[in-house]
Amino acid sequence: MVEAVIKKAFDLSKVITNVDEAKHKAFIKAVKALHAAYSVELDLEAARISVAEVEQINNEALSDALSHRANALLTHAVVIYSRATHNKAVTRYNVGITGAYSSRQKQLHKQITRLRDKCIAHFGPGENWNDERVVQLYKHGSHGVTVVHRRTNYRAETIDALKELLAAGIPHVQHLQRQRSDELLDLIGAADENLAALIRQHEFER
Repeated sequence: MVEAVIKKAFDLSKVITNVDEAKHKAFIKAVKALHAAYSVELDLEAARISVAEVEQINNEALSDALSHRANALLTHAVVIYSRATHNKAVTRYNVGITGAYSSRQKQLHKQITRLRDKCIAHFGPGENWNDERVVQLYKHGSHGVTVVHRRTNYRAETIDALKELLAAGIPHVQHLQRQRSDELLDLIGAADENLAALIRQHEFER
C-alpha cells in the first residue's frame, strides 16, 4: 500500500491564538476539543504502559529493587491517570472520560484520584498506604524514642482498578477523536474567507 504524501500542513493550534474569538468561537472550541482528546489519550496510554510493567514485576520473584521500581511505576500511573481525568486541567479541556464508566468504575476512579490527592501527591496515610508512628522504647533500664514505619509500594487491587479504568477510557477518547475530527473538518470546510486565509498563513513548522 502506498501512503499518501502530505503536501502541506497548517498549524491550527497557532491559528486559534490569532483568530477573532468573537467571530470564531466554534472553531476555537473544536480545535481545543480535538487537542484534548488526543492529549488525554497520550496520558492514558503512558499510564497503561506503567501499569503493565508493574503487573509484570508483580509476577516475578520480588526483590527490594523491584519493589521500589514497581512503586515508581505505580506512582507514575496514578499521577498521569489522574491528570488525564481531572476536571480542572489548566490548559486542556476536560474530555469527560468518566462518562464511559459504569457506576462501579466511577467508584474505582474516585479511589484512584483520592489515592493521588491524599497519599501520593500530598503525604498522608491513605487507606493504610503509609503507617508511621513515634514510639517510646524501654531497654535495660534506659529509654529512648524512635519512629517506626511501613510504606506500601503497590497493591494488586490498585493495579487491577487502573487496568479496568484504562481499558474503558482509552477506547472512549479514541471515539471522541474521530467525532471531534469530523466536527473540526466540517467547520474548516464552512470557514469564511478571513479564517481560511488565516489558516493558510500558518503552515506547520516542527
